[in-house]
Amino acid sequence: MTTRPSASRRYEIRDPVYGFIGYNDLEREVINSRPFQRLRRIKQLAMTHLVYPGAVHTRFEHALGTMEIATRAFDILAERHRDLLIDWDGPILLEVRSGT
Repeated sequence: MTTRPSASRRYEIRDPVYGFIGYNDLEREVINSRPFQRLRRIKQLAMTHLVYPGAVHTRFEHALGTMEIATRAFDILAERHRDLLIDWDGPILLEVRSGT
């Protein structure tokens, strides 16, 4: 049986669009997984970089930006409508984000 890492430690990645993207141990485990790391080799904009040399953007970078936007949306939802995020068995979703 594997133990689930806690969500308490915070890490950061520098992103040119969103600044520093923060993530916790659970998100770090996903980011460090083999399937997620494979996204580094897939170009988001296909062969556009051949015409526009500055247009180099990978699926990995795109996924990190998507994670940041989803985190911001979740945090706003949690702040404004906390009652909607309570599962029948307890505060499951809030537990993952807050690390409690």
